[in-house]
Amino acid sequence: MTENERRPDSTSEDAVAKNPASDDQAVWEPAFENAAAGDPASDDRGAGDPASEDASLDVDILVFDEVRMYDVATALEVFSDRSARGLPPVRVRLVGSQSSVRCDSGAVLTVDTDAADTGAVEPVPARAAESAGQRSARLLVVPGSEVRLGRLAEADLTRVRTFDGIVAALCTGAFAVAEAGLLGGRRATTHWRFADELATRFPDTEVVPDEIFVGADRVWTSAGVSAGGDLLLHLADQSWGASVAADIARSMVLPLRRTGNQAQFVDRSAIELARSASANSDFHALEARVAAVPQEDWSVRRFARELGLTERTCFRTFRDLTGLTPHEWLTAIRLDVARQLLETTALPIDHVAADSGLGSGDNLRKHFAAKFGVAPNAYRATFAARAGFASR
Repeated sequence: MTENERRPDSTSEDAVAKNPASDDQAVWEPAFENAAAGDPASDDRGAGDPASEDASLDVDILVFDEVRMYDVATALEVFSDRSARGLPPVRVRLVGSQSSVRCDSGAVLTVDTDAADTGAVEPVPARAAESAGQRSARLLVVPGSEVRLGRLAEADLTRVRTFDGIVAALCTGAFAVAEAGLLGGRRATTHWRFADELATRFPDTEVVPDEIFVGADRVWTSAGVSAGGDLLLHLADQSWGASVAADIARSMVLPLRRTGNQAQFVDRSAIELARSASANSDFHALEARVAAVPQEDWSVRRFARELGLTERTCFRTFRDLTGLTPHEWLTAIRLDVARQLLETTALPIDHVAADSGLGSGDNLRKHFAAKFGVAPNAYRATFAARAGFASR
C-alpha cells in the first residue's frame, strides 16, 4: 500500500483492576443487521461461540494528507489477514476523498480505487462471505493528525458521519469524529496533550482524558498513540471473543488488556504550565520548592506565607491557576515525585512513600492507584526497566 515502503489479572497485592470500558458502555455487536442501535450485546462470548468467530469483518481506514502513519499501521497490523492460522477473515481498505495521501512520516499511501470518492458513501458490494452465510461487520478506523485535528475535507467528514457500522477514532482522530457530529452528548477521550482543546472546541462532548478508550453504541475513541491498539483489540475481542483477540495480541507482542489508564503517561508539569502560562513566577517557584522537599509539612498557612497572601486569597489563587485545592495540588506534586522515584531508583515502596511525602506504603498505593489506575509496583515494572532499575 505504501510507495515508500486492561486491567491486570494479577493477584499481587499491588494489582489494581480497572476495566477500560466502563459499565455504561455498550459492547460491539458484530452482526449489525441483527442488533438495535445502543443495544448491548453479551460480553461473555467465548472462542467457541459461532456468533463471534464466524463473523467476517470489513475494515475501512480513513486516510488523508498528514494522517498519523502510526495509527494507520496499527490498524493494518491488528486487522491483518490471519485466516491461514484459523482466525476470522478480514478485508481491509484504505479509503478517502483523495487517490493518494502523504502521511506525517512522508510515506505516500494509495487509496483503494473503489474507495476514493468526493461525495456520499456508496454501499459496499455484496461480500462472498455474506453469500456463503457468514455474517459481516463493518468498521471505520479514523486515525489522528496533530496537524489537522479533525479539519478534514467535507467528503471525508461525510464518510464518517454516514458510515453504517462501528466508528473507531484513534488518538486525535476524535477531533474528526467530533467534527462529523458524532460525539455530541457522548463521553470521549484523545491524546492527553489535546484533551483540553477537544473539550474547548466541542463543549457538548464529555472529555475523559484519563481513559485508555471510551465507547458506547457504535462510536469509540482512544487515548494517545499506542492506545489505539488497545481499542482495536477490544473491538476484536467483542466481535470474535477473547481467544481470537488474544491470538492477535500475542502476534503483536502486546498484552490483550493494558494495566492502568492514560494518566500514568501524562507529563503533569507540561499540562499545568500550559494551563497557567499567565501565572506569576512566585507560584512556579513555590511548586519547585515543594517538589524539592515534598516530605515537609506543607499547609495552606505555609503556602499563603510563601506567596505573601492571606489564606483565603491563597485558596482562591490555587483554584484559579490549577483548578485544584491546595491539598489536591500538593498530592499531585507528591505523586509526581513518587513516579520519578519509581522510574529512577530501586527504593522500596515504603521509602518512596516517605521521600515523596505520602507517608506510608499503603497511602502511596491508594493515591497512586486512584490517580493513575495502576499500582506502584506495576508502574515501576513498566517504566523503571527503561532506566535499568529493578523492582523490589
